Amino acid sequence: TQPAQEQLVYAGTGTVSDEDRASLATDLQGIRDQLMNLANSTDGNGRYIFAGYKTEAAPFDQATGGYHGGEKSVTQQVDSARTMVIGHTGAQIFNSITSNAVPEPDGSDSEKNLFVMLDTAIAALKTPVEGNDVEKEKAAAAIDKTNRGLKNSLNNVLTVRAELGTQLSELSTLDSLGSDRALGQKLQMSNLVDVDWNSVISSYVMQQAALQASYKTFTDMQGMSLFQLNR
Repeated sequence: TQPAQEQLVYAGTGTVSDEDRASLATDLQGIRDQLMNLANSTDGNGRYIFAGYKTEAAPFDQATGGYHGGEKSVTQQVDSARTMVIGHTGAQIFNSITSNAVPEPDGSDSEKNLFVMLDTAIAALKTPVEGNDVEKEKAAAAIDKTNRGLKNSLNNVLTVRAELGTQLSELSTLDSLGSDRALGQKLQMSNLVDVDWNSVISSYVMQQAALQASYKTFTDMQGMSLFQLNR
C-alpha cells in the first residue's frame, strides 16, 4: 500500500496536469490489480488463502472489490489448552481498520474496503480538472480521503502481521515444550502399568502432528506477500 500512498501524495500537490493524473491513475490501477491478486491468492492445494473456511471460491470480486468469503477465521488447536487463528479472512485484512484509525474530518464513516478506496482515487485521477475549480476540489477531497484510508488499511495490516509474529513465536515455544513433554512422557510410561499403550501413543502423535502442522503454516505465511504489503 505504500507505493499507492506515494502516488496519491504526488497527485494531491495540485500542480499535476490532467495527462499526468491519467498516468498516475494507470499506475494506481496496477497496484490495485496486484493487491487483488494477493487477496485472491491460493495455496499449493488450490485453496484460497484469505477466504476463511470458504476456500473453494475467490473471496473478492475483481470488479467491485466486494468480499464474499467466509466470515470466520481458520483456527487450529496447537496445544491441549490453546487454539490459534492460522488463517485470517480477507475481510479482516483488506476490509477492516483498527480502533485508532484516522477519522474523517467531517465526522463521516471511514472507508474500510481497500479496493473501494483505490477505485475512488482512480476515478478521481481520471477526471479532467484543468480549468474547473469545482472538479479540482472534488478530486482533491477524494484523493485526501483515500490517503487517510490507505494509512488506516496499512495500520490494520501491520496489526495482523504483528499478531502472526507473536503467534509464530509462541508456536516455537510450544514446540520446545513439546520436546520436554516427550521426555517426561517417556519417563512416566516406563513406570505405568495397565495402560492403554495404543491410546497414549496415538494421542501423543496427534498432538505433535497438530503442533508441527501449525508451526509449518505460520512459517510459510512469513514468506507470503502479506508480510510485504507495507513495502
